[in-house]
Amino acid sequence: MFICNPNNPTGNLTDIEILEEIAAVCKLLLVDECFLDFVCEPHKYSAKSLIDKHKNIIILKAFTKIFAMPGLRLGYAICDNQALINRMKFCGADWAVSNVAQEAGIAALKTGREYIEKSREYIQEQREYIIGELENTGLVLYPSYANFIFFYCPQAVDLKNIKIRDCADFKGLETGYYRVAVLTEEKNKIFINVVKGVVKLWQNQS
Repeated sequence: MFICNPNNPTGNLTDIEILEEIAAVCKLLLVDECFLDFVCEPHKYSAKSLIDKHKNIIILKAFTKIFAMPGLRLGYAICDNQALINRMKFCGADWAVSNVAQEAGIAALKTGREYIEKSREYIQEQREYIIGELENTGLVLYPSYANFIFFYCPQAVDLKNIKIRDCADFKGLETGYYRVAVLTEEKNKIFINVVKGVVKLWQNQS
């Protein structure tokens, strides 16, 4: 089983108790925690506390999300099963990480903890700002703990030059579901103003 925690695109979290129940009954559990660094008190939700007991858990982590360097494709896996680790190495590329990605990772780790804490606080503040501004626009907002917000819009969304993720191609979703990233304060304000303008246009047409 593959679980993304927090979930993409909703931003919801899976409790550690549920993860343990799943690990106890499935052959292999992969937990993608690449967005967990954006969550307050991530240790409460991380499957790291389960790997000593459950040897069938693989945790996927990445530098690409929290350190904003997706093009370098730098990530890693955590597992307490040497046979499984050896199998992954055998199936993977001989040179899985480039020299550039290695140097970027080393540089990121030098101030990693402080940077992550500041980023987490900033994202939380801006996420609450966006949700607060959109609550009365007619959009259906869903609780999110990640660096993105999931919402439903009953009408077609045209935000001009602003690109947001259309989630209609996610299994189980349909037209009208979107995911928007929490960015800088300046960009978030631009997004809010455009959305409010679109909603006002809808209201004038109705």
